[in-house]
This record gives sequence, C-alpha cells and structure tokens, in this order.
Amino acid sequence: MKFGHLLICSAALAGSAFAISGSGLGAPGSTRSVLSVVAGASQDSSSSSDGNSDVPTSVFNLAKTILGAGVLSLPSGVAAFSDQVSGLAPASALLLAMGIISAYSFASIGRACRLHDTRGFSDAWAKSVGPSTAGIISSVITFKTFFACLAYSIIIGDSFTSLFKSFGFSGVSRSQVILGLTSLVIFPLCMLKNMDALKTTSILGLGGIAYCALFMTVRLFDGSYRAGGKYFADLAAAVRPSFGARTSAPQPHVIFVLISMISTAYVAHYNAPKFWVELKNKTEARYKTVVASAFGFAFAMYMTVMWTGFLTFGGHSTGFVLNNYSSKDKFATFARLCIGLAILFGYPLTFSALREGAFDLLRIPPAGASVDGGNRRAKLATPATVILMALITALALVLKNVGIVVSFSGALIGAMLIYTVPAIMNISDLRAAKKCVGKGKPSSTYTKQELLELVANYGMALMGCVIAVIGVATTLIGASAH
Repeated sequence: MKFGHLLICSAALAGSAFAISGSGLGAPGSTRSVLSVVAGASQDSSSSSDGNSDVPTSVFNLAKTILGAGVLSLPSGVAAFSDQVSGLAPASALLLAMGIISAYSFASIGRACRLHDTRGFSDAWAKSVGPSTAGIISSVITFKTFFACLAYSIIIGDSFTSLFKSFGFSGVSRSQVILGLTSLVIFPLCMLKNMDALKTTSILGLGGIAYCALFMTVRLFDGSYRAGGKYFADLAAAVRPSFGARTSAPQPHVIFVLISMISTAYVAHYNAPKFWVELKNKTEARYKTVVASAFGFAFAMYMTVMWTGFLTFGGHSTGFVLNNYSSKDKFATFARLCIGLAILFGYPLTFSALREGAFDLLRIPPAGASVDGGNRRAKLATPATVILMALITALALVLKNVGIVVSFSGALIGAMLIYTVPAIMNISDLRAAKKCVGKGKPSSTYTKQELLELVANYGMALMGCVIAVIGVATTLIGASAH
C-alpha cells in the first residue's frame, strides 16, 4: 500500500489553530510571544487567583481546543494496518487508552501549576524540573507552529483545489491555489496588527467537525458510496470502498501511524495552564471535571468519525477522508468549505505564533521592551513574514502528502508534549515531595497510590520516547518508499 494511504489527514494540526483562536490564549493567537504566554506573564497575579470561567464554559472551550480537523485522519489510521472491519476493535481500544492517558497528563500539568503557583507551562517546568531547561518548552511549541503552518498550506492546496473542481473550475491547479491564496489572502491577514476578529474561526472549525460527523453518518447509512450507490461511479478506483482485498499482512510497525495520529489528535497540552488559571472557584476536583468532560466529548467525536469513515471506505480511506467523497456530493462540498475556511483564517493565528516564537529563539526583544532595540520586532515583522512564508510555501508546493509532515511532527512533538514532558514533571514533583517530608533527605516510603503513579509516569515517559523514535522512523521510511 502506498504511504499516502497510511498517514494523517490533511488537517491534523488544524486543531492547534482552532484551539488557539478559540481559547483566547495570547501567544499563538495574538501579538504576544510564545515565550511570554508559555512561561506566564510575571506581572500577572499568581495562579491561585480566581478566574472567571465556570465549568460548562471551560468544558466547551477545552473541547474546541482538543477537537480539530485532525479527526478526519482517523479512518486512514485504521486503513494503515487493516482493510477489515475487525480492525476497528484495536483502533478503538487505542483511541480510548490514549485518550485516558492524554487526559491524565493534561490534568497533571494543571496540578503542577497549582503546586508551584505558576501560570504557564514553562514556569511550571522550571519549578518542577529546573530553570536551565525551561526554554525547551517554548522551543517545542515554536517548532510545532512551523509544522502546523506547513500542514495548513498543503491542506489549503488540496481542499480548495477540490472546491474549485466542485464549482466547475477543474483547470485550476494545486500550485495555483497555494500561490494565489497565500499571496492574496494569507499574507495580508498575517500582516494584521490585531487578529482578534479571526478568533471566531474556532466556532467555524468546531461546527465544521460536527457537521462532518453528521453527514458522514448519513452517507454511511444511505449507501451512496457503496457499489451501485449514487456517487460510487464518480470515484476513482483508488478511493472507492475496499474491504478484505489485501493479500498480505502489513508490517507490525505500521500501527505507529495510527498511534501518531491519535497523539496529534489529542494534543492540547500547551493550553493546560491557561485552563487552570482561568477556572472560576478553582479546585483540582473541578479542574479534573473539566478535563474529563472535554476529553470524553472529543473521544466520542473521534469514534464517530473513525467508524463512519472507515465503514464507508475501508482500506482506501485517505489521509483527508473528505477527499474520498465525490466532488458532486453537495454535502461533502459544504464540509470541505467549512473546514477549508476554518483553516484558511486560522492560519494567520498560528503563523503569528511562529513569527513571535522565532523572534524569541533569536532573542530579539519584544515590542515595547525597555532595552535598546525593543521595536526591532515591528521593523522585522515584514521581512520575517516574507522569509518564513516563502519557506513554508516552497515546501508545500513540493510536499504534496500532508501526512508525512503531520506524522513526523505528531510523533516527535505530540509525544513529547503529551507523554514525556508531563511525566518528567510528575516524577520530579513526586520525588520533591518526599524530600520535603524527609527534611532534605529522600524518604524511602511511598504510599501505594504514589508508587503506582510514579511507576505509571516512568512508563508514560518511556511511551513518549518509543512513539517518537518508532513513529518518526516509520514516517521517514514510508516517505522514502513513496
């Protein structure tokens, strides 16, 4: 099977844009830098001060943060290792297990903020592990935004090329779409000084995902894409439903394609401190309620799309499952339009984070800084935008399979943010608590619960490393064979 049929959907990283734009978190959605938001603004009140977001509002906002168009990749994750309906059983078990682990690690970041009275991810890491490595967190998120923008450009090319075809403009090429929309729409939006108006795209993204789940369910049960169905003849052979047609079993490591997809789908952990800080009448129990409810809702949506998409197209489910549907299907066209617009207008929010993160890494002072050169960012904004966007666009024109980009970044960065980083923080905090009890000397006794949690976090850290190594290797091997 070709690698393109194995990998992540075209919008797997779009969840980042929806999350950033919807949550109101400054860094990736406005002119504040990644570093300032991830670390937490020192001039703000401590994390123990009460927020103004009640539990239902927090659940809704966190659900928006978790859910993105990455859900549309999951049918192809099942197709990566099976074209049998029975493949849904292990896929569902993985989705549930990794969802539970992701929810636990998300909640543990909020707990670290409570323990250390911090407001940001980087500050919590500094207090838990040590300040010398705190810059890793902001660096990781900056690189995440680069891969996100690259994925967006590829997605925009694929989605809007299909839309043009649906409206009768079949002569418009993918390259023309990418170059045209980048220069005429995306670049001007990325140069806006105030992007608050774009934050409403998170509602469009969430609504688009809900609509996709509904229409995919309808199409599964009305049989439009089965042999002899209304749209079956419109489909190319490579995207028609296929079940039980494979003659050889896939290699065992291919399962890590799905694992990388699920890691990407659940990643929202850079926003965990924000949800703790903004929670009204905050207690750890209320915070866990928010996390469990939002991740539970995300799991239900993921299951719906994974099952309906795979049961419709089987082993031929594509990385962006909307590409399986006919361009003559008006329901599918509307779904592409919703997702395409959400990504198009979410792009500048994520690009802003990339640009500010790059300035942070280059140690260019933020606008308004008291040190000399505090206005350098404003002066360098245009050339930085041109250089970064030119690089991203050039790569998008060459890399036509967004799955390669998303699988690589999902395995490496997603695994780090979800599993490895929170686990290291938890281990450090558990050990520090024992040292405190022992007045500077490690205590030799742990309660059963503490010991279980310590062992589980060692396992979670190892899990993140394994996913990163094998996931990245699988991506690179598959890409070279494609």
